[in-house]
Amino acid sequence: MRKRVNKIISVALSATLAFGVFTALPMSANAVVSTASEVSAEAIPKHELYKSYTYGGYKYRIVGQKSNGRFNAWIESYSGKSASVNVPASVGDCDMVGIDNNCFSFNKTLKTIIVPKGIAEIGSSAFLGCTALTSVSLPSTLTKINFWAFKIVQAFRHFQFRQALFR
Repeated sequence: MRKRVNKIISVALSATLAFGVFTALPMSANAVVSTASEVSAEAIPKHELYKSYTYGGYKYRIVGQKSNGRFNAWIESYSGKSASVNVPASVGDCDMVGIDNNCFSFNKTLKTIIVPKGIAEIGSSAFLGCTALTSVSLPSTLTKINFWAFKIVQAFRHFQFRQALFR
């Protein structure tokens, strides 16, 4: 009896998953992919709290709103292939304040990264396994670098940091 119940649940979950995937296909097929240089000011979305957006190869999540109406966001991931990356300080009415866990992890093409003023925290494993990374520029606003942020990054030529950043 238990095997039969498990089989019924398995079939129901499989059907639900398949239906969910197929209903999402038309939306994915119509998605527009663009680079930062191709995106105009009109293409910047109206931001809402706790939602994720994509802009110029970056996926970012709104995490809060300031009293002046601007939003704070964390960069969740980067899908670009550039060897040199200049992380955006802001997108429209949204200021970047953090780089999320695993954001750039195992990016084998990344050689140089410039983290802009305003970023206060780098998440765990953010640059884990970026074996080609040779240069990192960190801002004075950075107050915390979480564990394994730069683990398995063997190509560093020069990297300076304040010890108080690592927690």
